[in-house]
Amino acid sequence: MVSNLEKYYKKNLEKSLASSFLIYDGNRDRIIGKDNNRPLNVRSVAKSVLAIGSLILMEQSQFDFNMETYTYPLLENRVNITNKNNIEYLKKVQVKHLLTHSVGYDKSLLMSKDIRGIPEEDLLDLCINYPIKYVPGSHFQYSNASYYLLSAVMENYLKSSLYEYIKENLFDKIGIKQPRRYSYGKYIVGASKLYISDLDMIKIGLLLLGKGKYQKTKILSENSIRKLFTPVFARDSDKFTYLSEDFYTFGFWKSKNQTVFASGTGGQIIALLADENIIIVTTNDRSDDLSDSIKGDVNNLIKFIKGDINGL
Repeated sequence: MVSNLEKYYKKNLEKSLASSFLIYDGNRDRIIGKDNNRPLNVRSVAKSVLAIGSLILMEQSQFDFNMETYTYPLLENRVNITNKNNIEYLKKVQVKHLLTHSVGYDKSLLMSKDIRGIPEEDLLDLCINYPIKYVPGSHFQYSNASYYLLSAVMENYLKSSLYEYIKENLFDKIGIKQPRRYSYGKYIVGASKLYISDLDMIKIGLLLLGKGKYQKTKILSENSIRKLFTPVFARDSDKFTYLSEDFYTFGFWKSKNQTVFASGTGGQIIALLADENIIIVTTNDRSDDLSDSIKGDVNNLIKFIKGDINGL
């Protein structure tokens, strides 16, 4: 029997501008929609994945590495600090500030348009020396720099490859077989340039919807999943009812309507509807200008699922 979700998809989403549009219906344990099942850059969804990896490291280290860990001791001997005014702030930066984009920058850093022509091996020094204007933890400024710094901090704590650590402790355990991550110099980008497929994104959603379990494998505790989704900074954003970026958590967005989602530029989305046991995944490997159209499609789908619109 064809479900209402399938009917809605066929009527409203089959011609979506997304490269792939998938709906995992946990009530029927099936995926609805079109997939391309090939790795593509999921952009800032990489931040959400690194946030998951950071919680895995916290649990596996028995919280020797934790939200309150000071990051300066893990960076100071690996960077060239020319802006001495930053040191007093850098010494206050903790892991939680990297996860929540609250280092104290007054602008976004390391965005692709800003780093053209800069040698990749110089980007860590750029982050360290760019003027910090606010006390860490007091000001939200979304930035690729925070997660690149987190990547460096985690690798230096591990004293081994962060990529291999995440592959072994996350990707391999949930069946992501060919992930690709790119690096700036020695450290993986962390904030972007993670290449996985739309079906891999469904697997990440299943881990989160399973409260830290993937199938029968426990990867994180329920408490860590709750922590990931705890709002830290509120924003003014009412463009989309259910995909509104009203709150930033630890690597995820949360709307006032309690939809938790990972979001990457151009329309890369993992949206979680826990009450309905549904995951929505979209990807886009074409123009970034399609982002609003794709988000609008996802938003309307959630409206349908929530009963706000008929749609059939």
